[in-house]
Amino acid sequence: FQPTFISGGEDLFETGSSHMSVTGDLTISGTIRPATFDVFMERTGNTITGTASTTLSRSDFNLIVPDLPFIADVPNEFEVSARITAVRADEL
Repeated sequence: FQPTFISGGEDLFETGSSHMSVTGDLTISGTIRPATFDVFMERTGNTITGTASTTLSRSDFNLIVPDLPFIADVPNEFEVSARITAVRADEL
């Protein structure tokens, strides 16, 4: 994922929590598509934790699920999420 635009998040240091959107180019299996992740962050001292998530479509990235009897029906859309922890470098 290569971020290209960030919206929101300005109030993180004032309120201790914030929401932002991060848009960029996501590469999966050699295919590049734009994606926007919704990010919720919380700050405690010098540590920021958060979650980022988005919904993607298999067909957008040419991901094929084999048509085999023992594989359940896999939907085209799926969610991708990540948990993030950031600590100031001088605190490590």
